[in-house]
Amino acid sequence: VRGLVTPMLFGMFSPKILLPKDIKFTDSQAYYILYHEMTHHFHHDIIVKCVIKLITIIYWWNPLCILLNKQTDVILEMHVDDSLTQSNAQRTIEYMNCLVDYASDSITKSPLPNSFTMGLFQKEDSDLVKRFYIMSNKRLRIAFTLIFYGLFSILFFNLYSLLINILCFLLLFWQRLLL
Repeated sequence: VRGLVTPMLFGMFSPKILLPKDIKFTDSQAYYILYHEMTHHFHHDIIVKCVIKLITIIYWWNPLCILLNKQTDVILEMHVDDSLTQSNAQRTIEYMNCLVDYASDSITKSPLPNSFTMGLFQKEDSDLVKRFYIMSNKRLRIAFTLIFYGLFSILFFNLYSLLINILCFLLLFWQRLLL
């Protein structure tokens, strides 16, 4: 796709992987990029993002929902990283090299900064540096996995309470209609 800077998964019901037209990929890069995007699809990340946005809109006052909403992209990317590398040192190195190569190509070929390239120029650690650090540290991978499932259990608890609130509202509304 012309004008696209990074590969992405697009569409909820019939998702497609969109690739930038101006950037050429090596076989290794193409493998990891397509595998990365397919992993997003198999994890249903687009649906997860939509549900998190909906819950954040409804529970706008809840600091945990706001925090989860802000960190969703990074958490989902780290979850995909963990799924791709699966504690395999050689695969982790190849995947990290692919990310670095793609980031350097993206920086040199993109006329405008984007969220991917802007994350590389921050004074504090960028999201990419944090992802590398977690991929290379086994204890952090385990801690991240526990945090990931903990945050998503909070999400589903909020979704469950939302459904109960909607059912109560509908029952009260139905009861008023009958009276």
